[in-house]
Amino acid sequence: MVSNFRYLFVAIIFISCQNNGKKVTKPKQTSTAVFEIKSIPFSNTTQARFAYYWDQLHLRTHYSGVTLLANKDSIYTWTVGIADSTKLLNTEMPMQIASISKTFCATATMILYSQGKIKLTDSLRKYFPQLPYYGITIEHLLSHSSGLPEYTWFCDEYKDSFDGILNNSKLLEIMAKYKPEMYFVPGQRHRYTNTNFVLMASIIEKISGIPYPQFLQKNIFHVLGMKNTRVMSIADSVQNLEVKGHYGNGAVYLSHYQDGTYGDKNIISTVWDLYRFFKGISENKLFPETIRNEMFRTRWPNARRGTAYALGWRKRTELDETWMFHSGWWHGFRTNFYCNFGENKCAITLSNRLSGGFIPGKTIVSIFHPEIWDDIIKAWDFAPKPT
Repeated sequence: MVSNFRYLFVAIIFISCQNNGKKVTKPKQTSTAVFEIKSIPFSNTTQARFAYYWDQLHLRTHYSGVTLLANKDSIYTWTVGIADSTKLLNTEMPMQIASISKTFCATATMILYSQGKIKLTDSLRKYFPQLPYYGITIEHLLSHSSGLPEYTWFCDEYKDSFDGILNNSKLLEIMAKYKPEMYFVPGQRHRYTNTNFVLMASIIEKISGIPYPQFLQKNIFHVLGMKNTRVMSIADSVQNLEVKGHYGNGAVYLSHYQDGTYGDKNIISTVWDLYRFFKGISENKLFPETIRNEMFRTRWPNARRGTAYALGWRKRTELDETWMFHSGWWHGFRTNFYCNFGENKCAITLSNRLSGGFIPGKTIVSIFHPEIWDDIIKAWDFAPKPT
């Protein structure tokens, strides 16, 4: 818990700095990747439209976070709020990206697939024969159609059976020993379950022979120059992170016994590094386009609220555009990663405040379309735009 005085102090700092540091357009960022980030500024009118929305969102909901919007070679960034009780957020601060991490797990799987080291039809029991679940394939795991139960729920029943923080290997032990009941027959339907991606990360470790964090570092982060991105280890404490997750009432989220699993969550990154990931996928730097198309191929057209699900990526069509995306939530962090590979557009929002941190996908997509923007502003019931 942080004292009211300290929050008042930060608020004063924020107000005094708001006009100077709120909007940043980063012209160029050199990296070890095979491409560089270059930016041609958006027009003044477009920047004003972007700024108006985020300013109003902050005033209305006390939104705290970092945003990057990219349209072809134009990039816009915006920050507001606090990293912790003494620091303001900035675009270089890594933070928990929550379930956006699943896009990295799927990408890592497809790297192995492109190398011929794994098949989408491979059985879960091929890699973990001790698990009492039959008929589940890699494709079922990546498309959330395995029928496996949700570990974030059933592990509460068994947390007295192990010491310390839950991790991937402990989850495997629990599932083998206690055999939590499946929801449905594999392939019968789609049901989003974090268990799928924890197991997928463990399969990647088994195939590659190295820890999952090391596999991502070697095959994705290093390749794309994502210097500020890593998988959190079980030794990490959320209290030691530079950016803390907040409830929104002045309280910081404390460590949780489920903080040690990865594959489903626990990558920390920045908006700039996620943009590099977007560019790397867009420019086929990790595997050929045919592999990318297979990852993006729709498996469940009616997965959730009018969106589809591919392999580790959600999919939506808005305004005749196809967007691959994933959102996330974990202990104060609300995140969105939207990619339109056909139109070379990208929208990234990373918020460290649970209350007021949610932004609807339709709003994210629509912000690139000035012809309908007044309708969006009206729907949000924001104050009238200045004349």
